[in-house]
Formats: sequence, structure tokens, C-alpha cells
Amino acid sequence: MQLTTIRYVVMVAETGSFTKAAELLYVSQPALSQAIARLEQELKVQVFYREHGAVTPTPAGQIIVQEGKKILALEKDILRRVDELRQSGVGSLVLGGAPSYQRYYLSRVISLFQSQYPYVQITLRESYSNLLCDDLLKGTVDIALISDPIPPGIEAVPVFDEEIFLALPPDHPLVEQLPKEGTPYPVADLAICRDESFITYRPGRRITDVLIRETKRSGFTPKILTESASTESANAMIQQGFGVGLVPSVTVELCPACRHARYYRLRPEGLMRQFWLARRAGAYTSQAQRAFFEVASRLDQKK
Repeated sequence: MQLTTIRYVVMVAETGSFTKAAELLYVSQPALSQAIARLEQELKVQVFYREHGAVTPTPAGQIIVQEGKKILALEKDILRRVDELRQSGVGSLVLGGAPSYQRYYLSRVISLFQSQYPYVQITLRESYSNLLCDDLLKGTVDIALISDPIPPGIEAVPVFDEEIFLALPPDHPLVEQLPKEGTPYPVADLAICRDESFITYRPGRRITDVLIRETKRSGFTPKILTESASTESANAMIQQGFGVGLVPSVTVELCPACRHARYYRLRPEGLMRQFWLARRAGAYTSQAQRAFFEVASRLDQKK
């Protein structure tokens, strides 16, 4: 069983197609098919079912795919370690985070990190927590800034807490019914918004999960006016009077005061969530990754 053949099997399983797998691997389809046929002869098992144009792994194929992914990940780690040794400390990092949180947190860590490690090449990827967790597990992102919960297969260290506010337009009629004072913000019952139109976020965003959970806890299902691509645009729409919604404290902090909506706490102690610097558990950790976590820990101590 050769490494190349394992790569072929994994790609066919992921694409569900010999033709597509061959295209992505830059090999001819006959060569790919022959390699898998030789593997089936070698192991004396069928690796793929081929029925009605669909290609799916057999039970034996599933084992090869599952263990093969581990082998390919190990190959990648070996090459990275050798390359790191060859380059004598020059390396690269792929970092992921949502746009606001790159501005709020990652930019500060990166600035401090690059002042000490100027030859490490950094690539930034804009995405959101659920997708970034998938990227970490696939190995396409080295370190990501994500909100809780932390899924299996990922290890993380906490870096900061964030509060989620209820946001209303400044001239909304409910503003007159809600408390005017509080430290740092007045507390409001989310149930008062049961008849309001909500500006929320796309499915799969963790802040969307927070909205669904909190409205259910308050005894109603929110009426969704629109789904915003970002917390900044949602905050702007709320401030302009289009609806109500939940806005994170990081967005409020980054937003100019002239664009603030009316913000209310949903708990006396605040509705909080935690952010983490995360990486794939059990994977090889490069010198650059170790250095980045060390710099981040020192930045946290300064706060």
C-alpha cells in the first residue's frame, strides 16, 4: 500500500467521484482507477461500491479512508517539521478569525509577535467559529480565534470574555419602557421584544445560536426581519431603526459612539461567552505556533 494510493482513496471518498478526484489530484482517471484496482487486488477486498453513478466506500474502504487521513496528516506534519528545521526558524502561520475579532484581538497579538519573529509569514483567513473549527480539523488553519463551545479534536486556551447585549434603535418606543440607568448598562427582559422584528445572523453562526436559545428561554420564537453578514452591519441596521437584535460587546467597543444603538444587559451579571485561541489536538505544533501562543499569553497578562 503506497502513500499515493492512500491519497487517491481519500480523495475519491471525499469527492464521491473518480473523475473529480483525478482532476483535483492532477492525474488521469485511468491511472487513478488502476491504482485503486491494484490496491483491491493486494488487499483482496473491494474498496468502493460503484452503483448508479455513485461511488461510496465499502466497510474496508471506510477503514482505509479513516486511517489514511491520519497517515496523510502525519506526512504533512513530517514535511512541516523538516521544512522548519531547514529554514532555521523561518516559518509560516495560517490564522483564522472573524473580521471584528481580528481587529479587536488578533491584530494586537500579531503586531507583538511580528516584532519578535519578523521572518514568520502570516496568512489571515476571515471566517466564523463553526467553520474555523472545521478548518482546524482539516489542517487548513493552524490557529483560530473561536467562541465556545470547543468541539472534540480541538484544544484551546481562553483569551477573553465577551458580553452579548440586546440592542434597540435609539428612538424605539420600548426605550421609554425600559430602565434608563445601570452599570455599565441597564438590564432588560428579552421577552419585551416578543412582538419585534429581529435582525439576526446567518445560520451556523454561534451568535445566531445564542439568539435562538435566549428567545426560547424567554418564551417566544423571534420574527426574523433579515439575516446580516456581520455584527457590524447588524448593529448599523439596528441603530438606523430597522429592527432589534443581539450585538456583542466587541462590536460596541469598535463602533464609534455616534453609531451606537441602545444597549441592554440580558442578565444582571451579563450574558457572557468566552473566546479561545484554538488548534487541532494531537497535531504537530510548529515552532511558530508555539511562539504565537507564548506571545498571546504575555499579551493577556498585560491586560
